[in-house]
Amino acid sequence: MPSVADLAAGLLPDRDPTWTDVAMAVLAVVWLPVQFLRTTPPLGWVALGFGSVWVALGPLARTDAGARLDAWFARIGVAGRVVVVTTAAVAIGTVLAVVEASRDPVLGVSVGVFAAIPPFVCLHVLVAGRPRRWRTE
Repeated sequence: MPSVADLAAGLLPDRDPTWTDVAMAVLAVVWLPVQFLRTTPPLGWVALGFGSVWVALGPLARTDAGARLDAWFARIGVAGRVVVVTTAAVAIGTVLAVVEASRDPVLGVSVGVFAAIPPFVCLHVLVAGRPRRWRTE
């Protein structure tokens, strides 16, 4: 019978956890209560965001497409990643400001994404061991 670590290994990245991963988990733990104090997001959208993170960071990251995306993010560096994230945030904000639509999907998915990070990082650290550096090489 496979161990818990063997089962979890298929869901986790094929690399050691980093201190940056841990910092993101801590930021998510701080950010989440603030969101729930403001409003209760629709749980269906939260579940979609939560599940998407687990698939994207685990099994999908182990595919050829995931490896190419990871290599591209490494090539563009920190400044490039900031530009990508900022551009996505501005695009989403612009669409929400222009289109008369419910904000529930965006809020729910974003809460789900942030809710997935702490347990994912905790499992990664438990299975792979303590972080040894700030970023992947």
